[in-house]
Amino acid sequence: PPSASARLSFADATAHGILSSPSAPIHARDFLALGLDPDPRSGAGAGGTAPRRHIPCLLPRAGSFVLCLGHVRAIVGTESATFFHVHRPNVSVFVQDLSRFRTASSGRPEPFELAVLEEILREVCASYNRRMRIYRPVVDSLLEDSDSATDDDGHGPFHRLVPLRDGLRVTEQEIATAAACLQSVLDSDEDLLGLLLTDARDAAGPLDPALHAPVEIMLEEYHRQLMDVAGQADQLLRRVQSKQELYAIGLDAHRNRMVQMNLQLAILGVSLATWTTIAGVFGMNLPTGLEEHPYAFGIVSTASMVLGASFYAYTTDRIFGR
Repeated sequence: PPSASARLSFADATAHGILSSPSAPIHARDFLALGLDPDPRSGAGAGGTAPRRHIPCLLPRAGSFVLCLGHVRAIVGTESATFFHVHRPNVSVFVQDLSRFRTASSGRPEPFELAVLEEILREVCASYNRRMRIYRPVVDSLLEDSDSATDDDGHGPFHRLVPLRDGLRVTEQEIATAAACLQSVLDSDEDLLGLLLTDARDAAGPLDPALHAPVEIMLEEYHRQLMDVAGQADQLLRRVQSKQELYAIGLDAHRNRMVQMNLQLAILGVSLATWTTIAGVFGMNLPTGLEEHPYAFGIVSTASMVLGASFYAYTTDRIFGR
């Protein structure tokens, strides 16, 4: 609550209890938008599978709004906020810090829902920034090791770039979808006015569209921060992909050299086979009439060598152009 007596409580709430709460009325389908895990304490979905990915959303409702951004899932009303998955350490720490912040700033004139929304957006942006600070030294270290280091299996650190690339791609997609969620709200004056829960409660009629200017400025600022973090993720991802492409080019060049060497050896083998075939024919213990010819050996040997060398030269010239 926004008063000095703000307190934090943890409870196992049911869907029916939340839906019947008069402080933050929502629709039953809004639970689907929150992307809640069937068994959140186990960290897995139904059947023990990995938790499903959620789509960020910020949905204004009558007297509340449903929010799903980053690791935060909440239903915020004019005087209270319900957070989900508080068993997770990052969510639990954020909720406790938020409770202490609201107690210390209870005298501020800012509406409760906008203060909570700004703290959630600040936490989401900070979490993505922390993730980038973790990724950056890992990327730098792996890219530096890839220039000289080689693992025991001879593959070097390049195979470790694959999970790093996938993690960066997932992070970039998460940030991009969160930014797109804020952009969709910014594009709708109706949604911006729907976030002014206190003003809508106290107003006698429809709200003046000019009233959403403060919340619009706030969302624009955090949208800019998300786009900045998305740019950092994209930059790191491009660095990883560039290193993988360079490594793939090196592998292709090495593979081409091996194929060329194998082909040259095959041509040389056929050339020698031509030579040895002629020698084998004349080496059979059958009378040919040339046994007593004084120059037969030299003629046959020279002709065999010329034929084999000519075949090798002609084939390499046709294939390799030299």
